[in-house]
Amino acid sequence: MKNNNVIPAFKKAGYVFSLLLFTFTLVLNNAFASSVKNLKSQQIDEILFNIHAYYVDDLELQNSHYVQYNNKQFERLYSKLDPYSKYLNEHELDALFDNTNGQYTGLGIEVKKVDTDIKIVNVVNNSPAKEAGILAGDIIVSVNQKTVNLLSVSEVATLIKENKFTTVNLTIKRNESPEVLSFNVARTQIQLESVTSKVLESGIGYLAINSFSNHTLHEVALQIAAMQNNYDYPLLGLVIDLRDNPGGTLKSA
Repeated sequence: MKNNNVIPAFKKAGYVFSLLLFTFTLVLNNAFASSVKNLKSQQIDEILFNIHAYYVDDLELQNSHYVQYNNKQFERLYSKLDPYSKYLNEHELDALFDNTNGQYTGLGIEVKKVDTDIKIVNVVNNSPAKEAGILAGDIIVSVNQKTVNLLSVSEVATLIKENKFTTVNLTIKRNESPEVLSFNVARTQIQLESVTSKVLESGIGYLAINSFSNHTLHEVALQIAAMQNNYDYPLLGLVIDLRDNPGGTLKSA
């Protein structure tokens, strides 16, 4: 007989990813609802073990201070580490892995927080957002009628990703116009190009590496070969542009 009291523990568990520790903890065992508190305590113990085992400095971290499990408690724990160590919840970790794999399911927009605004800084070519007419510089006012000015970038991304419909409604403010625009954008599989290139008039190759994904090395080789094949003479030099590159996997970098 199926036991309906058993719940998947990974839905309850958070995920921890530290860029300097190069380790993350996944709790995938099943647990009864009555033992959720113990599961969280065990997870904290495992996180503390990894910090003590792999962190570059010795830190005095006591389990007793972090018994009450929530995101803020883990953020407080990680505040004792360097600025590059951070707690990521399940959705943030999924987004991180999607980006490093060079693909994700979404609209094809990149956003950042500017004051209280969620600003679109890039629209991916051949994406649903591009086809719908969304432009870089647009301000997202709401997602499916939910105002987003008080939300973080990760919360807006989660709001779009968790949408139960395949089409997402975005209310957009453009330039200084008092009127807002409404777009219905279908989510689809987005392929990210981490490398773009062109040959300058001087005969020097220009290579822009936008991020370091698992495929960046392969893309760099293809782009250099394409520049050389499309130019009648050997390239006189190569400029590698890393501006606005947010980073990525250490192996690719």
